[in-house]
Amino acid sequence: MINPVKCTKCKACLRLGCPAIYIRNGDVIIVKMTEVHGMAQLGGSVTTQIRFGDKVYSPLMETGTAHVLLAFEKLEAARFLHYLSEEGTLIVNDAEIPPVTTLMGQETYPQDLMQKLVRQVKSMVPVDAADIAQKCGNVRTQNMVLVGVLAKVLNLEERYFMEAIEETVPEKYVKVNMESFRKGYKLSYRKVHINLL
Repeated sequence: MINPVKCTKCKACLRLGCPAIYIRNGDVIIVKMTEVHGMAQLGGSVTTQIRFGDKVYSPLMETGTAHVLLAFEKLEAARFLHYLSEEGTLIVNDAEIPPVTTLMGQETYPQDLMQKLVRQVKSMVPVDAADIAQKCGNVRTQNMVLVGVLAKVLNLEERYFMEAIEETVPEKYVKVNMESFRKGYKLSYRKVHINLL
């Protein structure tokens, strides 16, 4: 939701950077975000850090402080796992996107990566987002499946995301994006695995 008194119609809210955003009981929630593209155009990764709360001084997180790590691919989860706090939750898409070095034959993609991740975290939500999105009607909405899981893990209300989808997604894709989000939102707690090792 947007606070109309604080909104300047700058559209920053579409990128999660607006102090006019509030999401619970009318309280204002400050949101700060940083995004690093690196060599994304050449097959590298894109990382985004989002922090929100009553007071947020910096968009950057320190190692071991993230409450949730959302990875769109298994190797990315392994690369950035050091940001997750000991009590944090890892949400990971059960997908393999080989990096350029693997495609060039310089390295091999790590085997049994999901099992290795399970041994390193206390709380993990593995998601086959591509399969779920395909069943919803468009494999390209797997990001919405993952955002649905994230919203549930963070205990955020579904209706705010439905409003955001309706306001920002082209009309012909609204229904499939909403359905994909809902499937992820309903999935999360059924699939959480706690590692007791």
